[in-house]
Amino acid sequence: MFSDAPKRLEVFQLINGKRSAKEISRKSGKPLVPTLHDLRKMKDLELISPRIDKNGKVLKKDKSIVYKSSLDTPHFYLVFH
Repeated sequence: MFSDAPKRLEVFQLINGKRSAKEISRKSGKPLVPTLHDLRKMKDLELISPRIDKNGKVLKKDKSIVYKSSLDTPHFYLVFH
């Protein structure tokens, strides 16, 4: 997924549970639509997930989903290690 795709890796590294997809796109210098495609691929591979607020809704900033890494969760550790 990340081999020969340095911008995709940069997008992944910018995911911190606080930045929206738009913010990640701006910080990486990658256009929004390709960034959204990369985020979708990462989500499909369960590398990331949308952040959920205290009311159980997907957290958004500027009408854009905020993602968090799944690498920090015990489930990821059990599945991939």
